[in-house]
Amino acid sequence: MFGIGRKHKWPGFSKLNEECGELIQVIGKFMGSDGEINHWSGNLLDKLYEEMGDVQAAIWLVTDKCKLDHRRILTQATYKLKRFNYWFDNDTTVVSLNEKYECTCTFGNRGREDMCDECLKRGH
Repeated sequence: MFGIGRKHKWPGFSKLNEECGELIQVIGKFMGSDGEINHWSGNLLDKLYEEMGDVQAAIWLVTDKCKLDHRRILTQATYKLKRFNYWFDNDTTVVSLNEKYECTCTFGNRGREDMCDECLKRGH
């Protein structure tokens, strides 16, 4: 059902899963070595480039072979990147969801690209 060939219902899922797992392993090695590049298993920066490329290739494969909407994926990626950049630029993470907040940007009616800074910060 999830293999890489044409006979499968969701071709490429198993490959995407495998490649994501390998990327997670490299990230874990970075975290476990306090960000040091030199690791007993090899150069982690080289491994990071390799696995990020492999994940990207698997995403493209699944998108193509499963006939997924490229524009919809790009729209989500653009929205998420905008949010991540906001958090990075403002040295912040998601504000507690327990705090009461009434948004006035009504991004739900206009599209995610029109989100106000408060919605970006809160991860809406």
